[in-house]
Amino acid sequence: MRQLGIDLFVWMVLGCLLGGMLADRDKEIMKDAKDTGQFSDAAMATMYNIFAKSEKFATDDFNMVSSVGNPIIEWNPFAITTAASTIKRVFNTMTGDNSAYQNLVNTFTVTKAVKPIMNYIAPDGGYIFPREEE
Repeated sequence: MRQLGIDLFVWMVLGCLLGGMLADRDKEIMKDAKDTGQFSDAAMATMYNIFAKSEKFATDDFNMVSSVGNPIIEWNPFAITTAASTIKRVFNTMTGDNSAYQNLVNTFTVTKAVKPIMNYIAPDGGYIFPREEE
């Protein structure tokens, strides 16, 4: 039992350290994909993003407070958070801050996970990764 506790602790510590490094690298890869506007870079950024988030959430299994939410700092119920973000997305679409396509991509977890590719195939006016005219 003691060995299991040690193994879980080491996995949590190493996972947190690795997760932090992957998150920093993920931001760099996403920025590079935005700068180049190439499909291959968008696909690479998508795959790395999925890998980094999978690793981060795997280590959160050992840290219930982090995965559920910190009740001292952030105690907003899910229904209020969802309603507020939906109202914000609708407002941003109406005011033209974001396109309807961008807000649709940001609404669902599945489309957020593959956001670099979704941004690459965005319809006219919805480009986040600018593509060069040929």
